[in-house]
Amino acid sequence: MSLVSLRPPARASAQISSPRLGIPWRSLERGALLPPYREQSLNSLAAWVKVEDMHDCLVCRIIRKEEPVGLIYEDADTVVFPFMFPLTEGHVIVAPKQHFADIFEADPESLAKMMAVVRAVSRKMRLALGINAANLINNSGQTAGQDVFHFHMHVIPRRPADQLNLKEWWLSKARAADRKQLDDLRAKLEFGRLEP
Repeated sequence: MSLVSLRPPARASAQISSPRLGIPWRSLERGALLPPYREQSLNSLAAWVKVEDMHDCLVCRIIRKEEPVGLIYEDADTVVFPFMFPLTEGHVIVAPKQHFADIFEADPESLAKMMAVVRAVSRKMRLALGINAANLINNSGQTAGQDVFHFHMHVIPRRPADQLNLKEWWLSKARAADRKQLDDLRAKLEFGRLEP
């Protein structure tokens, strides 16, 4: 199935709830199912994504269609679905169907296939949503802020007036590295060929 030929998912009737938490969902104008995220607390998000084992993984449940999230795109290896707590209109998740906890476990072939879909959905956003910028974000590991332990990429469409100041936040945290720090890092990380 081509992303260019995709039609939006059918609208939901009235409201439905997550089988897991009873969180209400609403159908937005574009037909994507998203929760009323402004009314949700971070505690609700943490409870929604808490998993005990791989079988209970939120992304795996979405792939198996056990959660009321309409897929935007699906092929043999990858899915795209709306993020339940979007930072901007059109914020989606792209994930491999095969379960990998994070970047450290993901295999190169699955990553390559997933990135091809990330590119395609980004280009579709440019046409359908009229954007010309996007952030691609992945958190791998709990220290990095990962809550859902199924590797995935956030694709966040950006608009000049969206007030999502990631660059401002970044610049407030960044500190210039000196030449020794840069050389030390290069010495620790450089490699001659990719390892499988």
